[in-house]
Amino acid sequence: MPDFDEQYDSYAMWEHSGKFEGDIVLTQQIERNGIISDSEKWKNREIPYELDPIFDDFDAAWIRECLGEISRKTCLNVRPKVPEDMDYIHVISGQGCYSLIGRVGGRQELSLRRNLTGVGCLRSGTIIHEFLHAAGFFHQHSSPDRDQYIQIIGENVVEGNL
Repeated sequence: MPDFDEQYDSYAMWEHSGKFEGDIVLTQQIERNGIISDSEKWKNREIPYELDPIFDDFDAAWIRECLGEISRKTCLNVRPKVPEDMDYIHVISGQGCYSLIGRVGGRQELSLRRNLTGVGCLRSGTIIHEFLHAAGFFHQHSSPDRDQYIQIIGENVVEGNL
């Protein structure tokens, strides 16, 4: 059986993590566009993170640069973890690209798999996308009110994905 990297190319990696909608570790029913419970929001809009040592210096620098974009362009402060941080994101290279939604408490895994033959999940948009899930946002196409704003053309949707 081929390993995960051989089985899925860089572009399809997020689709095959086995998670809800490809990249969400679902712990609750989706009822809104994002988390509204204060217990699931990050305190002071700060999201501490640490990178697993599996990431080399080049990859770590790239991830930090991408996370800086979130801090520069939003009201969120994504910053390196300090010893006092009890709740934080631990970035791993798991089976694809995925995250939990919002703050769950303690060490919270977020996967940015680096494909051995390509960049895998280490694209700027993918890194930011997964951290926005960790910030508390679901996919907008899953919003319960989506049909009030868009029209889904079923014949354009891959079977089983509607």
